[in-house]
Amino acid sequence: MAETDTSHELVLADPRPVTAGFAFTFVSALLVLGIISAAWVVSFFIALVLLVLEGAGLPALMVGATGILLVRAWRTMVASMRRRLHPMEIEDYDALPPHFGMLSSGLQNVVYVTRTTRAAIAEPEIGQPEVSRAMFEWLMTLEALQGDDVRDLRDRGFSVDGLRDELQAIARAGRPGPEADALLSRFEASLLHRGVDPFR
Repeated sequence: MAETDTSHELVLADPRPVTAGFAFTFVSALLVLGIISAAWVVSFFIALVLLVLEGAGLPALMVGATGILLVRAWRTMVASMRRRLHPMEIEDYDALPPHFGMLSSGLQNVVYVTRTTRAAIAEPEIGQPEVSRAMFEWLMTLEALQGDDVRDLRDRGFSVDGLRDELQAIARAGRPGPEADALLSRFEASLLHRGVDPFR
């Protein structure tokens, strides 16, 4: 029995790995948060002393409010790194029409990236800055396309410049998540539609 050649198969993995740029930004933010957290601990003890000795409650309230913001910042940092280290399950073959196999490897990868981005922005704890960052990372994937793949997208009514304009409008919206998901859904549906002959 002949063995199946899998050397050219796409690996379904999170298209947003821990890049050098992400690692540098993460470590820098980690250091800043660490310094702020250390200063907060000192402020907490000072406020506690003032509360006990002088009955001054305002400093304690201010330190408490700052602590809540710090906890949210740390949770966002942890969630961001968790998404990078643990790829999302996107191998939903039943939802892929036969036309998917006719797309080029570049456009197949775009479909995977699109689905992963949709899964990322659908997470309940994600905020507007993370939605914007995920969408512009998705756009960078499209910017890397060349030749026939670019023409294929143009035939489907998409261009990098046009999508960038849409993303800028979404970034200014009050609820970017649903609008970003709608754009990704429309884009994916167009790619998986058999209206364009991939062998032209």
